[in-house]
Amino acid sequence: MNNRRRTRGMGLSLAIAVTVLALGCVMMPGADRTPEARGDVGIEEGQRAPDFELEDLGGNEVKLSDYRGQVVLINFWATWCGPCRSEFPEIQDVYTRNQAHGFVVLAINVQDRRESVQAYVQELGLTFPVLLDPLGRATGPYKANKLPTSYFIDQEGVIVLKKLGPVNKQIIENVLAQTGVE
Repeated sequence: MNNRRRTRGMGLSLAIAVTVLALGCVMMPGADRTPEARGDVGIEEGQRAPDFELEDLGGNEVKLSDYRGQVVLINFWATWCGPCRSEFPEIQDVYTRNQAHGFVVLAINVQDRRESVQAYVQELGLTFPVLLDPLGRATGPYKANKLPTSYFIDQEGVIVLKKLGPVNKQIIENVLAQTGVE
């Protein structure tokens, strides 16, 4: 009779231990979840893009997180950068055709004075948001040491493509097709 109670008690203890262990695995933060689901923040493809807040040319504060639900091209550039100048007409063209479908460009100038940037934007006829980052608040975390540098962010805030050097229509349209914006 004692052996039965002991066996039943051990069985009950084992069942409780297995249940606790199973619940611990299910409830443990990050267990068997993708980087996107865990919210891992970083600057590599598959990671959640770091949020930032910068001023646009109109003096308004703009956050990357304001554009959640849209596909975002973050483009780091400067007025003296030749490849930056050559990529802007193609970026503008794709932006014009797709902004109504959930595509936005955030062009982040890394070091020029506001007046120079405004003249440059006007000269090229750019209509997407242009942000100023004289203190490196976005440029630093994104390690945009080479210009241009671009990051494509999906609707969930995850980096789907990191591109050093200029982008073109084909690259942008491929990302838009991949993310369901067409």
